[in-house]
Amino acid sequence: MSAAREKIAIITDSTADLEPATAESCGISVLPLHVVYSEGSYRDGVDITADEISARLEREIPTTSAPSTQEAIDLLDSRAASMAMGFVAVEAARLAAQGKTTCVARV
Repeated sequence: MSAAREKIAIITDSTADLEPATAESCGISVLPLHVVYSEGSYRDGVDITADEISARLEREIPTTSAPSTQEAIDLLDSRAASMAMGFVAVEAARLAAQGKTTCVARV
């Protein structure tokens, strides 16, 4: 018997601020935005935690940037591989570069 296949994939970006355990238990994939400091860039929730960002705020206020198109493609491809049917992504493309990155990745 083959493994059960998903019908719906839920993907959000890291600004949803989901706890990793919550995302995993609900089957939600998180595409991390980049938190950018003068010395480097970190993937939100992967390379740097919210607590670490908060602790650094007195020294430097970071900027953020969207993940690369390739990061979005890789995540979409990994979820699409387990899909029994189509794939639907819903995001606020007009509101952020992150939405535009995901739109480009879907093409």
